[in-house]
Amino acid sequence: MPPEWADVERDTNITLKDIPAPMYPGATLSEEEGAIWKMTFPQGGVRYRAVLLTSDARDKIMEFYNSKLIDVRANDRGLNGMAPNDFRVMLNVMDGPGGKQRINLMVMKGEGPPRRGGDGQPNSGRRPPGGPGGGA
Repeated sequence: MPPEWADVERDTNITLKDIPAPMYPGATLSEEEGAIWKMTFPQGGVRYRAVLLTSDARDKIMEFYNSKLIDVRANDRGLNGMAPNDFRVMLNVMDGPGGKQRINLMVMKGEGPPRRGGDGQPNSGRRPPGGPGGGA
């Protein structure tokens, strides 16, 4: 584990009601390990994760979240937007077990540990100007 994650508090004893984002109606929590958790970072940030399952079609799921979130950006795999309480919500929908749809939901607010570059060193998550090698 990188050192900047050493003081991260991870709680797996939460429920869907603890997650500050809209939950898809009728969806159930996946039984897979790690399907729900909350991380609290010393920098003040918090992240939640939930994996939900539903028999509804992907389009219906996307329509629900498009109606519940603000500033939505969608692509062919999922979307991200803001919940009314200023939490960033990211989700993707994919085929799940038994013909169900699997909703991967990530909810976050505040700062977590710094992002790491390919060399393992902290970075801003941005590429240098001028293309892959940097420069002008």
